[in-house]
Amino acid sequence: MLRQGRSMSPAPARSAPDPAAPPDPAAAAGRAGRSLLIITTLDVAGRANNREHHLVGTLGAGYDRVVVVYRRRGRRTHPWRDLLAPGRTVRQDGRVTWVAVNPMLNAPEGAAQERLAADPAAGPVRRAVGVAVDALAILRDMASVVALTLAAARAAPPARETACEALGPWAAAAADMLRATGRLTAYAYVDRDYEPGFMRSGLRRVWAAAMEARAARRADLTLCIGERLAALRSAVPGARVALSPTGVAASAFPARLRERPLPEVIFLGRVAEWSGVEEGMEAVALLRAQDLPARLLVLGPAAPAYRALLLARAAGFGLGDAFRWPGEAPHAEAAAALDGAAIGLSVFRPAPLRIYAAPLKLLEYMAAGLPSLALAGSEAGDLVARTGAGLAVAADPAAIAGGVRALVADPERYRAMSKAALATAAAHDWTAVLERERALLDAMVAERAR
Repeated sequence: MLRQGRSMSPAPARSAPDPAAPPDPAAAAGRAGRSLLIITTLDVAGRANNREHHLVGTLGAGYDRVVVVYRRRGRRTHPWRDLLAPGRTVRQDGRVTWVAVNPMLNAPEGAAQERLAADPAAGPVRRAVGVAVDALAILRDMASVVALTLAAARAAPPARETACEALGPWAAAAADMLRATGRLTAYAYVDRDYEPGFMRSGLRRVWAAAMEARAARRADLTLCIGERLAALRSAVPGARVALSPTGVAASAFPARLRERPLPEVIFLGRVAEWSGVEEGMEAVALLRAQDLPARLLVLGPAAPAYRALLLARAAGFGLGDAFRWPGEAPHAEAAAALDGAAIGLSVFRPAPLRIYAAPLKLLEYMAAGLPSLALAGSEAGDLVARTGAGLAVAADPAAIAGGVRALVADPERYRAMSKAALATAAAHDWTAVLERERALLDAMVAERAR
């Protein structure tokens, strides 16, 4: 649904093709020459299960050719080479072309933050240096726009045959330059995060916010991953905003209706200061002091210094085996852990990044049928409150403990929330989400081609 500007009615949704059926010559002729260009600053080769991967596999199935232009992560093994030697590599995989760029000043991802600004042992001087380094990253942002633009200009198919999705403001700036030079007819800006929330430098936050607003204003279509981002972008004059939420590969998880509420809590994903894991640990300690045998399982990576800090705090709370953190787990282990858990934890600290985020982990909890606790006053909290798939609570140990106790004390309510969680995950399955997104892209390209 478009939030502002002229109406752009999506084309009728198409059913997914049957891979066993013979090809339809008419359908093939109707989409002959159709191409999808994806531009992103996410290292798609070095990550897994991000939106980009589903765009290639699911959305890209409706196109004859897919070109993915992405920024490679700076390597800690070759930091100076990546900082000072820009480069580009191309790999062909069937009908998908992968173009990796290394822009100038491509420092190892997160290195400065971990060693300076985000290290819990860092003093005020080291933190100040970290903020200054973050401000200098504006130069890398600019270099990334240039590198993505040049690489996409070389790899992009003819403009009139191409639908383009640019994920994030730097990719949108590159797509805008391609459109200005006639290399693209139209592009959609995918507003997948509140970018200033990642940044510690006030100057860089202002820069990122300005680039996000510019992207929403200039793009032919802005696709927002959540209601709160959609409301924010709808306030930008001239923005044409549609909701295309975060999805989940629902069939990849052990979906079952939960009947028996237990105080078995799970957290999936990267663990950082804002993750709410510390509050979750303290909530478990409170519950155990009240004779409720709660336990917390955490599956995900963390910076070494922060991991050491959390493990020390767990020992201080006397949690013992009530707190387990084996680290990052492959999908099969994570799915098995979800099957054995009873409550999903998505109560982040209320930083701006998390207020707007539509976390994948929450949808994965739902796909497994888990009622969840999510941060009140955030996109995640709005989702569980709107769907009835969990409780929205404050990022406070007592509030989290109260949420766990409320779920455990009411089996009928818990079962209803589990049923709502499964229904919500089904509605957010990537296939359904990206079918609607393809219809919006088709309408965008058709309108601009007239």
